[in-house]
Amino acid sequence: MKTEKQTAAQRVEELKKQLKEAEAATKNNRLAYKELVNETVPSLVTDLIQISNSMSEMKATIFNSFKDIMLLKAEAFGVTEDQATHTFTSSCGKTIIIGFRTIDGWDDTHSAGVAKVNRELEKMAQDENSTRLVKMIQKLLKRDDKGNLKLSRVIEVRKNAEELGNAELIDAVNIIMEAHRPMQSSWFVECYYKGENGAKISVPLSISSVDFPADYTFDFFNSNPQ
Repeated sequence: MKTEKQTAAQRVEELKKQLKEAEAATKNNRLAYKELVNETVPSLVTDLIQISNSMSEMKATIFNSFKDIMLLKAEAFGVTEDQATHTFTSSCGKTIIIGFRTIDGWDDTHSAGVAKVNRELEKMAQDENSTRLVKMIQKLLKRDDKGNLKLSRVIEVRKNAEELGNAELIDAVNIIMEAHRPMQSSWFVECYYKGENGAKISVPLSISSVDFPADYTFDFFNSNPQ
């Protein structure tokens, strides 16, 4: 009986020992993970900063390279172009596009125009057909995911208002249009070349859009969102 009690006690001690060893292994693994992250991330961030700086310098080089070309174009053709983008294509089909992008901005009076549009639309909703039309127009004035009102949609509303011949609705849309204040968002560079069969191929210029090398094995990351 005494031997059995000792055996049971020994089993308990053995289980405690195994538990401590497992806890120690887990702790060591977690420490190793943190150490590996601390070793890996800083050097990669340094590399990415260098790449970013190189891309910034390349962007300046590209714009500077086309400065004289644009001046020569204006002199040769006698026209100074006032546009957001300029496209340059070589005889071999390679293309670079430079310019700036704009986003729709509005002054505070646009909200009065939107309110007036909604007021006039409420008056129009008399039956099933007119209600359907009203909902379609209201959908055009719906803001995007970032809370922005799109000029292209406002233009569509104006077309609808002109087709309906509703003077008050036209005036309401004009209030919105007059409040349009486009804002410059970013300077960009795009690059294209002709691939096989003359297909136009875009050169990825951001790390997010660049493909992995053809021989790169990517089998450790779950890319399927749950």
